[in-house]
Amino acid sequence: DRYVGAVALLAAWRAGRVAALPPNGRPETIDALAEARGVSSILHDGGGSGARARDVRPLLGRGGAGGALPSLAVNATIACVYTSGSTGASAACPKTAGQLLGEAAMLARTFDVGPGARVLATVPSLHIYGLLFGTLMPLMGGGVIVRATPLHAETIAAAVRAYGADVLCGVPAHLRGLAELAPGALAPLRRVFSSAAPLE
Repeated sequence: DRYVGAVALLAAWRAGRVAALPPNGRPETIDALAEARGVSSILHDGGGSGARARDVRPLLGRGGAGGALPSLAVNATIACVYTSGSTGASAACPKTAGQLLGEAAMLARTFDVGPGARVLATVPSLHIYGLLFGTLMPLMGGGVIVRATPLHAETIAAAVRAYGADVLCGVPAHLRGLAELAPGALAPLRRVFSSAAPLE
């Protein structure tokens, strides 16, 4: 759930913590990462296990400090993302507030993803592209984050309609699938972003 992930990130940052986003959602990967980096808590929205795992869903809606971005020093490390590991072991990539939030704010300004924009991403937030374009860009621009992460053409088109999304962040494989849909099956979009490979 992209919204729950955003809430967990904001909470971690408000607590002065660095968020480590695993290269994938497999339990063995998360356990190995937590062990290697001395991770104190694993926040999840279902499927987590172990003594360090904490399901954040019961904590939602309890009030507190609000959802605004906490004040963060530009050079403070706030997140560590990982390469996918497709060409070897996953490599850690620490990111400062200036790097991560600065890029997200620049993307929102450059591509006019501001208040009123409804952003649907087909890439999970643990991937740097999914995090930047599907979560942080709309957050920094004042847009709406669609919580779902659909993967197949029919479910992507249905989510665009159901949530009134006008910005789609996908990858070539998902976009090629959308091209196979019947004419009119995909509602009009204002912006489409792609990553990972050239488009035809």
